[in-house]
Amino acid sequence: KYSLAEIAKHSTKEDCWLLIHDQVYDVTKFIPNHPGRDAIVQGCGQDATNLFETRPMGTGTPHSDKARNFMTEYLIGDLLK
Repeated sequence: KYSLAEIAKHSTKEDCWLLIHDQVYDVTKFIPNHPGRDAIVQGCGQDATNLFETRPMGTGTPHSDKARNFMTEYLIGDLLK
């Protein structure tokens, strides 16, 4: 389990953790392959749930089920509450 303070330490393209729906993902290795290019970097080190669900720099729609299933590969833990 990770605190918001710990997640915030990972806020760069070279070290990027995202919080999405209270789950923590280390997406650092995925950034070069992200279809939305660097849009993913906007969420580094923070709660990126809204970005994930609305894709404001892209289609404006939630990510697909395929994308959601792919996320499990990068899951490292849960938010410490």
